[in-house]
This record gives sequence, structure tokens and C-alpha cells, in this order.
Amino acid sequence: MAERNKVLLISYDVIGPNMAGPGVRYFELARVLREYCLLTLAIPNAPQIEGDGFRIAQYSMEQESSLKELVEESQVVVIQGHILHFFPFLKSLRKPVVVDLYNPFLLESLEMYGDGSCGERMRINQGNLAILKDQLALGDFFICASEKQRDLWIGMLAAEGRINPLTRDQDKTFRRLIDVVTFGLPQEKPRYIRRVLKGVLSGIGEKDKVILWGGGIWNWLDPITPIKAVSELASIRKDVRLVFLGTKHPDPRLPEMERCSQAIQLSRELGLLDRQVFFLEWVSYQDRQNYLLESDIGISCHPEHLETRFSFRTRILDYIWAGLPVIATEGDAMEEVIRGNEIGKTVRPGDPLELAETINLLLEDNSLRARCRENEENLAEKYRWEVVAQPLVQFCQQPTLAADRKVIMDFLKEAEGEREERILPYLKGCGKVLLVGEELKGMAASLAREGAQVQCLDIEDILWDGPARRAPAPEGGIAPTPEGGIVPAPEGDVYDAVCVSARKSSGAGELHDLVGRAKRRLKEEGVLCLLLPGVSESLVGTEPAGKQEKVQPGRRWDRETFLGELVLRDQDFEILAREEIVAEGPLERTMATGSGKGKLDNVLDRISIIPLDISSFEQIRLLSRFDILRIRKSYNETMKAINNNLHLQLNHELNQINQQLRDRLL
Repeated sequence: MAERNKVLLISYDVIGPNMAGPGVRYFELARVLREYCLLTLAIPNAPQIEGDGFRIAQYSMEQESSLKELVEESQVVVIQGHILHFFPFLKSLRKPVVVDLYNPFLLESLEMYGDGSCGERMRINQGNLAILKDQLALGDFFICASEKQRDLWIGMLAAEGRINPLTRDQDKTFRRLIDVVTFGLPQEKPRYIRRVLKGVLSGIGEKDKVILWGGGIWNWLDPITPIKAVSELASIRKDVRLVFLGTKHPDPRLPEMERCSQAIQLSRELGLLDRQVFFLEWVSYQDRQNYLLESDIGISCHPEHLETRFSFRTRILDYIWAGLPVIATEGDAMEEVIRGNEIGKTVRPGDPLELAETINLLLEDNSLRARCRENEENLAEKYRWEVVAQPLVQFCQQPTLAADRKVIMDFLKEAEGEREERILPYLKGCGKVLLVGEELKGMAASLAREGAQVQCLDIEDILWDGPARRAPAPEGGIAPTPEGGIVPAPEGDVYDAVCVSARKSSGAGELHDLVGRAKRRLKEEGVLCLLLPGVSESLVGTEPAGKQEKVQPGRRWDRETFLGELVLRDQDFEILAREEIVAEGPLERTMATGSGKGKLDNVLDRISIIPLDISSFEQIRLLSRFDILRIRKSYNETMKAINNNLHLQLNHELNQINQQLRDRLL
């Protein structure tokens, strides 16, 4: 029997007895994948149910390590929702990643916060867009709910550069990049176990007709039209009851929906509340079958907006599962399913009179309801979870990096090899070395072979004095410690050398703090290696000052290098060497074969990003270490360095622009 891959499903939604659609989706996908993989389901809440054949593990949004350990032991990671926002370390994963785009939260949020201030809505929209773009850049395989959704996501993938010759050569249909894994149905049929509505809930008689709203009342849905339709029906029928199953989401993090409050208020104003219209807090996942089987019609209504066009109303699948005739607003992906398979009726959005007539038609026509039930029984087989999950099953059994991501990963591996080759000579003879930053852990094995004791911190740990995180043993089984991992770095320890990756520092202030905290960990004659963002360049400094500065002739200047030098000098480091690590980028290498130049820059883009902004320098606390008698000299030297640097930058950028303009003219 072939070895099964370790797969991690990360659910953003609560999973337990009470679940909304996203939680149900991941619980059911876990039940399918357990047959093919060693499956771990990570959830944000304390486990309240057992995983039959798979492991359920809790993670915390406030504790990165709670998810990091689960990710490190997995071979495939499946993510959804806002996970990347809370766990940004996932953006640098170098293992196959599946991104679930089933829930178009960017479009949902437009309606969810539609009544808020424009400024707040723009902030939320920009945040959601940033998360979505990170997802599109990260994924090796994408899944979505429908073919209509797939068209949307292919457009966005194209805008993000993921639809390219590399992914095309991998699969001309792009099904290996993005495919449909819709919402599904349980393998077992629903069973009627107990009475829950008719003759049980006060106000609903045993012979009344129940119209079921089977799910939450979200801001992007329309509960108002069904309530008005029931009000219209009240004059001709006394037996119609409208029941809403979900007014309180099982995830306490989610705010109360304004549309839900409006629906309750309207029912009260029309005199329907607890007479013809009923609101239940939430029904458990296992108990919902009783409510479905006791109802006569399943309903789903929404306004006409963009979210509707790309939505997939999962509650309609519950209606199909239970054989409930469906009435739904037209305009979403399920409209074709309802009409094409004759499982119910569709109505125009926001028309209570048409909806009332359609409800009455279905209640009066017993043969029509019987045909709907028969058609739903046949259709249900197509939507079994075991069937719809097959694209995901196949990827998890044979996971691969997307073709374009593989090129980038190969490039990073090549660049890391060159970086290690450049940095290690400066660490020769160091008995105790601290590595700060995820991307530097790969050097641990080489340092261990040289006899060094290697310890490690994440950037966040050194900035906030947090505990170190354990790192896995390096590839090849060479462990820097007898236990097989990098040992934690106690706060009081000092080192012969500290290597810091500042590539993700958010500005001059954080860079200054980072160098200062690294300095606390250094012995008096210790060596600091600082990797800067932008150009792949390392500055090697030592303290105290006293050795002659070495400058490589012809080296390029950029703002990050200049800023790094200012910070190092301000912290009393003497710069021993600058190592510019220039590796040819994967896309440049690919483009060069066709164009000769391989340049991807646009001239206007180049003009817009000339790094002239010196506001960052103001964040550096240079004055904190100035000698009062040397202020003028220090000030003059600093300003001279800034002016020289800006002059060099201008010349360099303008020369590049002129060259590009000449090339285009030719």
C-alpha cells in the first residue's frame, strides 16, 4: 500500500455541533480525505466533536505557534478565508498549498458593511483585497464552488500573473491550477428522528404548511421579501408558516447582522412575529434533518447585486438532500440547477407578490411537489461529497507545486545557496551563532558541521522578547543539536555571531530596533550579519569600531543599503564588508530567451518608484548617541551622506529611464 500524504485542512470557521456553511464544508471534506490521506483538521475552537478517522486540532488566532507546528508536519496545506491575515508565515510556505475560494468574501463584505461609512468600507475592502491577492499569489491549486465562480477567479489569477506560459504548459485547460469542488451532500439520506416544528413549536399546528429558510440571515440575503409574501398570503391562507433556522451564528467572533434585526422588526410591525413568522437561534448540524423533513418548501432569497451572481447558496443543497421543493431568487449559480432539473421555481428579486403566488402554486399542486422530490432524489447523487471532492482528493494524493511557483522556489533555493556561500566565511570559527528569521534556518546544518552551536529566533520574538520557536531538523538529517532541532535561545544568552534577516522589516524604526536588540545578544567582539530588503545585499558589521571599512568598487547603491549603514553606524558597528548577492530572477531568465533584455519594468512605473522619500530617515534615533561637542560634525557627515546617496540614486534611475526610452524608440 502506497504511503499516504499528510494533509492539513485549516478551517477559518467554527466546527462543532453547531456549524455554518464553511465549517460544514471542511468537516465533510475531512471525512472524504481521511480515506486517502493522513488528515488533520485544524479548527479555531475547542473540539466538541470527535474526528472519526482523522485528527482534530485546535489553533489560536493569537498564537502563531499553535498552527505553525501543524503546518510543519504536513505535506499539503489547505486554507480558506482570512487565515493568511492572522498567520502571515503561511505566505512563505514552500510546500504545496491549496486555496479554497468557495466563499467570495470580497463580494460578501461589500453587502455586509453596505450601511457603514465610506471610509470604513474602503478600509475593509482594501484589507480583503490584500488578503485575496496574497492567496492568489500563494496557491498551487485553487478550488471554488461553481463554473461561474471559476471564471471569476481565472480573471483574477490572470490579473495577478498566474495565468502564464508556465501554468499553461502544465495544463492547457488550467484544471490543474483551478477546478470546481462545489458544496456537497452527505452519503447517508436524512432520517426523521423526532418532531421539532409541527405540533411542537407554539403557533405551528400539525397540519400547517412550513416554508423553511434553512440557514443564517446574512446582510447579503433578502429575508424581507418572504416576510412580505407571507403577509400577502395571510388573507387567503391561514396555514402558512415561515421559519428562519439561523439568527445567531455559532461563531461568536461574527457581529450581529443588521438584516436579521430588520427582518424581526418587520415581522413585529406586520403582526406576524410568532404567529406566521418564527425565528430560531441556530439548529445543530445533526438535528437539521428533522426540520428539513418536517417542512413543505425550502426558500432562498437575495437582492440583485454582484455577490449574488457569484454566490453558491449551500442551503439549497440541504433542500435537495431532504427532497424539499425549492423556491429561490434568480441570478445565482443555482438558478440553472433549479430550472434545468425541475426541482422547484425561481422568482424575480424583491417581488413579494410573485413570491406569494409561487408559494401558493407549490402548496396547491401536489403532483408538482412530487415531481420535484423525485428529481431531487436523482440529482442528489451528483452532489455527494465523495463525488464533488475528487479534484481535491487527486491533488492531495499527488501534490505538486504550480509550475510558476516551482520556478520561484528553485530560484530561492539557488539564491539561498549563494547567500550561504557569501555569509559563512564571516562566521568561521564562531562557537555560538544566533539565526534570526525563518529564511536563515537553512544555514543551521552547515554551521553545525563547522562545530557551531546554532540557536534560532523568529523576527517577532527578538522584537518583542518572546520565546524562541523550535525549528525542524534540516534536510538530510543533519541536526544542529542532539535532539534534532535548533534549541531555544534564552533571553540572557550572548553569541559570537548574530545573523538577522531584515527583509520584512516595516520601516526604519523597526530596522533600528531590530539591530539594537540583535546587538544585545552579541559578545563585545561579535559579528552581526544583516540581510536587507530590496537588493539581495548583506552588510557585515562588528563591534566595537576599529577595523578598516571595506567597500567593493562599482557596487550599486539603494535606499535600503544606505539606511542599513546609517542604522549600523548609529549602533556603533563598524562595517567590515558589503556582500551584494545578485541572482538572476526566474521570470527575467525566462524572458531573456525571447527579448534579449529580459526587462519587465515599465518606464512610468520606474519614474513613480524613484526612492527619494527621506522621511524614513527621520525615524532613526541618530541624536540619541550624538556627543554634544560633535553634533555639528555628525550632522554635516549625515547630511553629506544623504545628499550623496540621493544624487547617486537620481543619476542611476535617470540613466536607466533614458536607456529604456532609447530602446523603445529604436
